[in-house]
Amino acid sequence: MNSLRKCAALLGALFLASCAGGLSPGPLTSTPPAKSVVVNSEFSIGDGFLMKKFIYPAGNYLPIHEDSKAHYFAPPGEQIRVMDSGMSMGSQGGIYWEKGREAPRKVYASGNFGIKLALNKEGMPIQAVR
Repeated sequence: MNSLRKCAALLGALFLASCAGGLSPGPLTSTPPAKSVVVNSEFSIGDGFLMKKFIYPAGNYLPIHEDSKAHYFAPPGEQIRVMDSGMSMGSQGGIYWEKGREAPRKVYASGNFGIKLALNKEGMPIQAVR
């Protein structure tokens, strides 16, 4: 019975992941809403135990990709840090600025299997350079 529950939980997680779908960034084809986004101080999302902790470094984030919904602003090398159960590793990530919005309210990060996901993050310590 215990293995049946584990199998059901795994299938449920895979189903939710496939329904959520990942982001599909491509080359820039339109003018981004800003020349860059300055992150004034490092910030994070997640706790590193129940959910991975994605740590976004301070610095100048430049627009590098876009899709039909948003522009992607990335730090140099598009690298952020990830803490998972006490282990530190690198990952791709940055600011996800939705088209038609005055300011960004989401970040993006590469999760398991390289799937990029957008995560809500209100109140980021950022400044747009227009």
